[in-house]
This record gives sequence, structure tokens and C-alpha cells, in this order.
Amino acid sequence: MKLNACATALMATLVFPLASADDTAPWYAGVGFGQSNWNGTCPASVTAAQCDDTDFAWDLFGGWQFSRFIGVELGYTDLGKSRWDSQALSRTTDGSGVRLALTGRAPLMDNLFVVAEAGGFWHDLKIRNAAGSFSDDEIDPYLGAGLDYRVNQQLQLGVRFRHFHDMEVTEQFSPVEANYWGLQLSYHFGASPAPVAAAAVAPVVAPAKPATPPPPVQLPEPVVIPPATTVYFAFDSAELSGEERDKLKAIGRFMQEQPDAQAQIMGHTDGTGSNDYNIKLGERRADSVKQALHHDWQIDPARMKTGTLGERGAKPEANRPDRHVTINVTLE
Repeated sequence: MKLNACATALMATLVFPLASADDTAPWYAGVGFGQSNWNGTCPASVTAAQCDDTDFAWDLFGGWQFSRFIGVELGYTDLGKSRWDSQALSRTTDGSGVRLALTGRAPLMDNLFVVAEAGGFWHDLKIRNAAGSFSDDEIDPYLGAGLDYRVNQQLQLGVRFRHFHDMEVTEQFSPVEANYWGLQLSYHFGASPAPVAAAAVAPVVAPAKPATPPPPVQLPEPVVIPPATTVYFAFDSAELSGEERDKLKAIGRFMQEQPDAQAQIMGHTDGTGSNDYNIKLGERRADSVKQALHHDWQIDPARMKTGTLGERGAKPEANRPDRHVTINVTLE
């Protein structure tokens, strides 16, 4: 029964994001360690010294952040044990299980996010006392909250609190609850690392050839500077899609052929979000275009100047034409 639950939860995690995700949100996986605190496992008749209701706990998880704010996460959580002993009686309670939840996140600053979770916990709860061992598995709700700090595009550090509610084995025992506190580290698979500059190739010196008559004098063809080019970005993203990246071909080819050509790259955003956040987002978008020209066409970064106007001139709502970068080429 528990194996079927794991399979069902895994299929839900895979199918739902594929139907709703966009190209800007990656898969992630991680591990967490912390402490569990059990409630309702020790009777009121025992003293604090006789009741041990805290234990080491750990968590393995994976998920998909399929928009800026919403994701889904599947995890396995081991809550450890709770035990009490009196002169005549004793009881041990332990639990673990699979959790599946929708997650929500909102930025507090550039690399710090507040996170909330709401879902179900398919748990295997065991109780052992003098009368024997009792166990059962069922689904109960759980809630979670925490903070995530983005170290870089791949790694995030986080802190989590989760409350597992109303878990029970049989009607013989009262339901119990457990709280989980822990730290976690996650790795995001879909994030793209910064492009690596192509290695310089030493020129090959050809042997001298016999002098030949000079070719006929030909008038140079007129130089046609590419017009101003605009590329567009997804909501809250600084990643160039393949279609938008193709628009840079004419500029890249021209700047390869004309070593004196310069490019002015200016980033823009829509009207949502704070002004400080949009200024930095516009800078990242302009830098993404600069890195694409450097990586795809080996254009010297010193020949490209970037800047940002942030949300200046944008409409108040989220408007795709406002999320763009303009590239103007000049020939000195």
C-alpha cells in the first residue's frame, strides 16, 4: 500500500509540472537535516525526565519550480522517535513517510526568498508498548514554511519548519503531532552556468610565397550597419530563448567583419516589482545579450557597453513588449 502511494505521488510530481512549467524554472533535488518534536506521545502522568519527545530527523526531496511563485515538491521525511518510561510502563512512537505539496515563494531581496508549503503526508506510524507493536499508514495534512538563500544559479541553502498534523495508528491511541525544524541544501539542474570564453588560438604563420603582381584595384563595397535590434524575455527572466538569440546573428556577423564596430546594449523591464529589483533585472538582461554575442560570435566584451532603464516608460501591468533589450551598433 505504501509503495503504491509513493508511485502515485511520483507520477503526480512528474505529470503536473510538464503540463504547466515554462522554460525558466528548473528541476531541483536536495537533502535536509534537523530535529523533530513530538506532541501527544507522552501522557500527562509522566514527568519531563521520563519523556523524550525530541529526536534527529532528516529529509530527502525533489521538485519543480514551474513559475516564479509556484512549484510542487515530493519528499521522504524520517521524523525519528519519541519514548517515555515510567516504573511500570513504557511506549515508543516513531514515524516516517512520503510528503507531496504545492510550494509558494516570494522574494524578500535579490537572493533571499520566503517559502510556504501545503500538502499531504503519507506516513507509516508505529507504536510499541508492553501490549505489543501497532502500526498503520494513512495520509494526513501538513504545512510548512521557511527561507531560501540562493548561493548561485545551481545551489540554494534553506531553513524549514513543518507541522505534521493528526497522525494516528488505531482508535486505541490518541492522535499525535510532530514538528520538524531543519536546514537543507538543494541543487537546481536546469540553471545554465555562465558561458565560457573560447580559448585563444595561436596564429599559424604560412611560409613566404614568391611575389605576385598586385591585383586590380577594386572599390570597397559600401558598409551597411545593421538596424537597431530588439530581443524579448520571459516574465522575471534574464535568459535568452533560442528564437530571440537567433536575432543576434546579423549583429554578430557584422561586428566580426568590422572590428571598429561598437554595440550599445540597453535592458528594460515591465512595470511589476520594485524599481531597485527591476534596475538589476534590466542589467542582467543586457549582460545576457552581451554574453551571447561574446560566446556565439567571439565579440570582445570591451566593444559592448551595457546599461539599463529598468521599468522607465513601461506600463504598470506585466506587458511582454516592455521586457526587452535593444542593441544599437555604431561604426567609429
